[in-house]
Amino acid sequence: GGDQGLAGDPAMGVILEHGVQDRVGDLVGHLVRMALRDRFGGKEIIGVGHLENSLVGLVGGRLGSAFIKQLGLIIMLDSRCQENRPGPSRTLLVLWQRVIWVSQSRERIFKDVETEAGVAQAGPKNAITDIKGLLVGSFTDQEAVSGVTVVLAPQGAVAGVDVRGSAPGTRETDLLDPINLVEQVQAVVLAGGSVYGLAAAQGVVDWLAKRGLGFPLDQGRVAPIVPAAVLYDLSRGKSLIPPVGPEWGRAACRAAHDGAVEMGSKGAGTGASAGGLKGGLKGGLGTASELLPSGLMVGALAAVNPFGSVIDPATGRPWEIRLELNGEFGPAGKRAVRLNPPDQEGPAEDPAGRNTTLGVVAVDAKLTKAQAMKMAQMAQDGLARAIRPAHTMFDGDTVFCLATGERELPEEEGVFVAPQAPALTELGRAGADCLARAIIRAVLSAESLGGLRAFADLEDH
Repeated sequence: GGDQGLAGDPAMGVILEHGVQDRVGDLVGHLVRMALRDRFGGKEIIGVGHLENSLVGLVGGRLGSAFIKQLGLIIMLDSRCQENRPGPSRTLLVLWQRVIWVSQSRERIFKDVETEAGVAQAGPKNAITDIKGLLVGSFTDQEAVSGVTVVLAPQGAVAGVDVRGSAPGTRETDLLDPINLVEQVQAVVLAGGSVYGLAAAQGVVDWLAKRGLGFPLDQGRVAPIVPAAVLYDLSRGKSLIPPVGPEWGRAACRAAHDGAVEMGSKGAGTGASAGGLKGGLKGGLGTASELLPSGLMVGALAAVNPFGSVIDPATGRPWEIRLELNGEFGPAGKRAVRLNPPDQEGPAEDPAGRNTTLGVVAVDAKLTKAQAMKMAQMAQDGLARAIRPAHTMFDGDTVFCLATGERELPEEEGVFVAPQAPALTELGRAGADCLARAIIRAVLSAESLGGLRAFADLEDH
């Protein structure tokens, strides 16, 4: 017990699970017990070794584990400080502050993530357009079985991106690195057509430039900043390569509005296919939003074309069906379907390189580029929960984040020198959940097209 070397470094130690022997460790263990007894209704915690089990009983398994992770950051002792005598006192003070801070914040942090308890609620439109200042437009070519979707931010939005798949097709993603100059973008484009679909972004640039929206240049001109990502939907229409180009991008811009977003076999989701079904399960375009207790609004948009499956083959229902808010999945969300008849079990034919799920998460908070990147990273967890497997060698999974800056990001006093960290963590959690819900809605809303069968047309499990 006590101060033991961690990873071969005698300068660091950790309180082990079964009690402690040294004086500093005993004090820390007593302090944890005292703080928890005070903060959790007088319940006695017997020894550090029983901490997690006790917390599981107090606040529930998932939340108890989250609390332990927070506390684990502090139950790390620096033996260098011990040599300097004041060290242990400082460590104990930090621990005390952290325990109190986490326990005071637990109602907000923990209850916010308990969507099953009904704390979370969707925005009025349950769409990314619940974020004030964002418009969404799509162009759909039914014959080509392909299309384009654009998210417009006419007044600009701070952006970040996270690319996890091994086969991405993107434009202007390096620019979004926090070390680079430009802070805001005017649009994000999601397109079918694989590498050919990147041409649609030029049409969006032209449309924005004519309206004077973009990074300011000399002589009153602007350079619209338009990141883009594409998915593979070749050969799903009447020709191998759809006639995607700048005009598709301009058409999507002309159709953009701040109302309800068309889902299913529309826009970038027109030719999308989801894994798990021989011959292809129809993917699509989906969206969702969540209003947080802080008043911030988070939204997501997804074009779902994954190698992995959105449906759990054991149950015939979406992996993340539990996240449903306000009955948003409708009657389809209550169905269990059979993915493949017994004589057709096995992987889809020739899947290599023909996939990718694209996402945009957004918030009306004021974020830095680094914070936007972090939110995009955390949102990828929602993709990975809703699609299994995700981020494969055959996917180009890419998630953008847009922050419109309508509201300040809340700050909290605490031990760390990052008072916005709790609020950013909450945004990341909400972004992940919204993206997972958008993915499910995309598949449930899709119509059979291009030889791909929709969820609605599958047999019951």
